[in-house]
Amino acid sequence: MNLLHKHNKRWLISLLGCLLTPAVIITGRAVAQDLPPPQTPETPVSVRVQHVAVDGSGSATSLGDHSFDLSGTFAPFSEINESGFRIRLSESASWYRFISNQYPLTFGTGHTLESGVLAGYQLSLERVSFLGLIGAAFAVGDDEGVHSTRWGAKSMLSMYALPSDQTMAYASASYSTIANFVQLQSKVGVKLVGDFYIGPEANFSWNKALSSTNNVSVIRIGGHISSVAFGPVQVGVSAGWARQQDLGSGYYGGANFYWTF
Repeated sequence: MNLLHKHNKRWLISLLGCLLTPAVIITGRAVAQDLPPPQTPETPVSVRVQHVAVDGSGSATSLGDHSFDLSGTFAPFSEINESGFRIRLSESASWYRFISNQYPLTFGTGHTLESGVLAGYQLSLERVSFLGLIGAAFAVGDDEGVHSTRWGAKSMLSMYALPSDQTMAYASASYSTIANFVQLQSKVGVKLVGDFYIGPEANFSWNKALSSTNNVSVIRIGGHISSVAFGPVQVGVSAGWARQQDLGSGYYGGANFYWTF
């Protein structure tokens, strides 16, 4: 990336170091940018027709939990940056801790693997893109040796906007009938130096959300650096404070990528 002078370079390296310091948080999944940036009048016209987008993310917490998500989105009838029908295949894995007994206080561990097939539509306007998907999901879990398999439905809606040439905004909402899991995420950013964005982010998730709104499983509030380009791949990092209802407070760190071809 192009830096204006050596002072900015040293400042950026220090900031990246802070965001990448080992950190951590719980069963809430990290979310990568899952749709292409909207087109602007200044966006160069690509001569390559691209139909596939791959995005992935990973996160970890100071509470000992970590997760990884990977998905591929296909635009069979249009270019990936244009409006049209979408199909998504998703895989996610999470490892977590939980309270297994209150008296005496003991902790258990578990992990979950989830696969999903979703379909929907992307609406791409000049400075904003919307993506809505719905489909089926299948999860396999193991909590302290107790195995489970569950089928369910999953839906998500996301938005990526460039309100101006120097700002961005991203938001997403997802729901799975498996454990009635709801997740909300938002981030905004401004161009500081080069062509990437920096700003705050927030993430909230609930388990059994339809039966109660008091069981927030994860709250994450922090900062992010997004859309750092390495050739055709865009990379982002984030870090901040986390709160899990049963395990208390901690810190999280994460990274994500987005690639179209």
